[in-house]
Amino acid sequence: LPGMCGRTKMQDVIDQVVEEIRTDVREDVQKAKDSGAKFSMQGDTWKPKVKRRRHYLAVLLTWVTPDWTVEERCIHVKALPRPRNADTYKAAFDEALANVGLSPSDLFCTVSDHEGAIRKALKSFDVPNVGCACHALQLPVKHVVPPLKATREVSAAPADASDADFDSSFISSTKIPDSEPEESPAQSAVPLDHQEERDALIKFYTPLIAKVRALIEWYIHDDDEVNDLEGHAKQGGSTFLNFMTETPTRWSSSLTAWLRYLENVPALTAEKARNPSLPENLTSAECIELLHACVVYRV
Repeated sequence: LPGMCGRTKMQDVIDQVVEEIRTDVREDVQKAKDSGAKFSMQGDTWKPKVKRRRHYLAVLLTWVTPDWTVEERCIHVKALPRPRNADTYKAAFDEALANVGLSPSDLFCTVSDHEGAIRKALKSFDVPNVGCACHALQLPVKHVVPPLKATREVSAAPADASDADFDSSFISSTKIPDSEPEESPAQSAVPLDHQEERDALIKFYTPLIAKVRALIEWYIHDDDEVNDLEGHAKQGGSTFLNFMTETPTRWSSSLTAWLRYLENVPALTAEKARNPSLPENLTSAECIELLHACVVYRV
């Protein structure tokens, strides 16, 4: 587009802005250290809600200035690979402090949530470790108080209502019924003389479909393995497509999920050879049968 720079230029601009922010943070922390301040260090991890989820660690410093003003700076954000244990977190915290010119002796306490590896890493600094007050308030409510669901009554429009006196609030107060699930070709009306053939196909393919669903579910719930799989597939020139979950109201989502698994078979086979601890993939014969199942399911 006119006036828009390319990817390389955009990355250079972003890197420059990031470095300027880091420089400002280092200067603020050094100024606070020179004034005799002691720091509280907090660490927390999260995963973004995207397809390729990675584990990130954020490190923050809090201190009080001589005029009793509370200051806080984020000094470190980093994606953490496996294994995410106490030693890995401890190394990340040491790196964060070193980047702003601090050492463990500049801390007076640490703050964390209830994740065991982070707490163990922070306790190794030999300063008091304080539990997060927000979690102390949130978790009892989350796990003890039952969830409450508010329901609204569906109000009926007056029988003599006309377009002129129609109240638009009626729309907002009316609960729209859920849409009917999308009907798959296999769920449409089946003539009686074909019912036995249909039942036989369902019985034949059910174990295979259960197996591929279990494999897809395993990879979807293991972000690290999927990230490794994607990276190695790109390095080896193999095709890789994001795994998909099935939506009960959309039969086509099942078909897409199975076809994507088949597309990923070369990458999965190579990854299994690299890491034998991964679950067993479908055999060649099972892949052919799954492809046949996709054809049957679609037709």
